[in-house]
Amino acid sequence: MSEDWAQRLLLRSFKEKIDVTIKKVAKDYNFSVSNFYNKWRLNLSPKKFLTILRLVKALKFLSSNHKKIKDIVDDLKFCDHFYFCKWFKKLTGITPKRFQMKYSLYFRQGLYQKIRFKNFDVKNIFWILKILENENE
Repeated sequence: MSEDWAQRLLLRSFKEKIDVTIKKVAKDYNFSVSNFYNKWRLNLSPKKFLTILRLVKALKFLSSNHKKIKDIVDDLKFCDHFYFCKWFKKLTGITPKRFQMKYSLYFRQGLYQKIRFKNFDVKNIFWILKILENENE
């Protein structure tokens, strides 16, 4: 297997089931969680990678003109609206509604450099988007 096989397994599992966990991926592929972490070769943890995947998916949904936050919460399998908003604001420094109003057009147009988050490095979002695009080819 290539060096980034663990990343690919996690990405594939995320695409199949959005509420996937590291524990579930490890179990599905007959690894212990610690072995999965030991095989991980990226400079951020599998948990952080999964968090960024979820955030990118949330940003895509929020950038859609017709999506309500309540529907996004359901699509992303968050337990409730309050938890999603708290999670989103913790990562980005802004509320999901504020993102929709201020940045969704930039996101849809691919003008990512215009998006400013207080608590999150936007470069990670570009990186994940590139990975997702390469996986779809």
